[in-house]
Amino acid sequence: MDNIDVDREGQLWVAAHPKLLTFVRHVSDPTMPAPSQVFRIEPTTKRVEEVYLELGSRLSGSSVGAFHDGRLLIGPVFDSKFLDCRLNTAHG
Repeated sequence: MDNIDVDREGQLWVAAHPKLLTFVRHVSDPTMPAPSQVFRIEPTTKRVEEVYLELGSRLSGSSVGAFHDGRLLIGPVFDSKFLDCRLNTAHG
């Protein structure tokens, strides 16, 4: 797990590194892709939902996932870009 963002409804959005050894290689060599993953956690029910998982071709080594008005912004550790995703869920 990496950074945690709290949305206006109190849900937690957590970026993660699902393959830690691959991420460690990415730290040593940022040109090597590392998977990105984001979870949404409902603190009151303790429900955890994976909302994003990708092997690193679109964004390598996610560091943060922030949700606002139906959009999930995913930021990396090293890449010079971020992803702007529209979520197709009942949330937001």
